[in-house]
Amino acid sequence: MVVKRFEPFTSAVVLLVQQLSDSQPLILKLADRRLGYRASNHDDVDTVPWLSSIDDYLRLAVCTWIGKMSSHDTELSAYRLLHRLQGRYIPRLYGVVRLCITSESIPLHPITDFVEGLVLEYIPGINMDKLNPGIDVSEEEAEKFSSAVLEGFRAIEAENCLLHGNIHTRNIVLREGSWSPVIIDFGLANIREPEYSNEWRRVVRGSPDTRYIRRLLVNFEDGCWKRTVTPFDMSDWHYDKPLTFNKYVESMPDNFRRATFV
Repeated sequence: MVVKRFEPFTSAVVLLVQQLSDSQPLILKLADRRLGYRASNHDDVDTVPWLSSIDDYLRLAVCTWIGKMSSHDTELSAYRLLHRLQGRYIPRLYGVVRLCITSESIPLHPITDFVEGLVLEYIPGINMDKLNPGIDVSEEEAEKFSSAVLEGFRAIEAENCLLHGNIHTRNIVLREGSWSPVIIDFGLANIREPEYSNEWRRVVRGSPDTRYIRRLLVNFEDGCWKRTVTPFDMSDWHYDKPLTFNKYVESMPDNFRRATFV
């Protein structure tokens, strides 16, 4: 039973559903090719709503279908590779589904007649991008949450099997109650290829994902979640002048700076 739709739909349909047997809430994520045009539509209003009358045209949109299935397969692979992190840093994967979306008694082809999907753990909580540090959460709480986020990405890095590829605060959910972060949306992940083991180690050392989320969390323009780390590694060229780090610390609010560094 569908309880809630998470809108707007972009490249996938995300639904909160309940099992009829025990009312357990689950997330159903469907790679629906009927939403293919919306992935590149940056307008606030969808200009080409899907209608059954254009289905013949969509039957020819093989590229859209391939893209959907690629994203679906990538996300499925990511959850399987990160199985040890499920239930803590990422949602649990409960299974996969294949839904028929045609009214015809005899399905014609997977491109037009079926939607593949994932059944994932529902995480009650709020996305980080919905909160403003210092307003909705205190600076001390923001510091705690962001440290836990970094811990999650370091755990993914330690698995040495993929890069997330779509790092935004909207893809981090803070669990209701514990406020522990859960990282979602692995459809654009870069999966490690077995034959690239040596190259992969050089790329992942220091983790591009870890560096990116670190810079994102200390970005003042997007709301500064973390203040006790520098935006860049101390060896970075940004800190070629000795006083640069002092200026960074001095830019912090007085009460936070005194509580943290004194």
